Amino acid sequence: MSDINWGYVVDPRQKSTIGEPGLCGTLRPPSDFVLPGVVSSGAPAPTIPYELWPAMIRDQNESESSLYHVWQRSRIGVLNQGQSSYCWAFSSVAGLMMQREMESRPFRRLSPSSVAAPIVGYADRGYYIESALEGMRTQGVASDDFVPMLTTRASDFKAGWRDDAKRNRVSIAKTIPRSHQIQGSQLLAGFPLVAALDWWSHAILFLAVLDRYPSRPATDYTRYGVLFVNSWGTGWGQGGLGVLEYSQQIADRAYILEQTE
Repeated sequence: MSDINWGYVVDPRQKSTIGEPGLCGTLRPPSDFVLPGVVSSGAPAPTIPYELWPAMIRDQNESESSLYHVWQRSRIGVLNQGQSSYCWAFSSVAGLMMQREMESRPFRRLSPSSVAAPIVGYADRGYYIESALEGMRTQGVASDDFVPMLTTRASDFKAGWRDDAKRNRVSIAKTIPRSHQIQGSQLLAGFPLVAALDWWSHAILFLAVLDRYPSRPATDYTRYGVLFVNSWGTGWGQGGLGVLEYSQQIADRAYILEQTE
């Protein structure tokens, strides 16, 4: 990853001033929120001891086999929600496209707006990432051949979009505990994480674990950082990518997606 200046770190105290102004619209579910049927507990990969992390990170970088490298070679790119509040859907759909890439499925550019707009009545509203995942289970995600990537207009949805969306449905969203070690282990094992961050009221896609401070003990979680791709276009951060450190790198809610096809 030497082609990127990973000195760029998101600071929550400066979240309104870094890069191009985007909107954060991922809401924290209330305490009585009932998880939809798409959500299932259980991390797919075992927890990896911290002592093994530095060597795994180094090996994946040298072999260019990390999730970041897979994303870099793909056609997914950086999505752009513009000035909309649809980050809760953009991150979820980016996660589905990335999971498809990991499974060597045919590339399809999927429209986050085909998920978000019908859920919120074609308004520009922030909402729950869990509702996006449920919509991706029941309705699916249409390609941008039928629905533009960013729209709040029902008139932009072409005839046949519902049938197209059924081709891209999520079967299960595995919920990953709020644990740095468990979440990082999933990334090292090759599972991209759709991540909701309550301190930012935002949702992004976690791509890789970085060995930020090698002089620190391997068991010290502050040694590491998380590389993520945002949905504010390539003008934000380092080509649309950023790094989180310390407690900000732990997602409050994280999901791994599986697809029915």
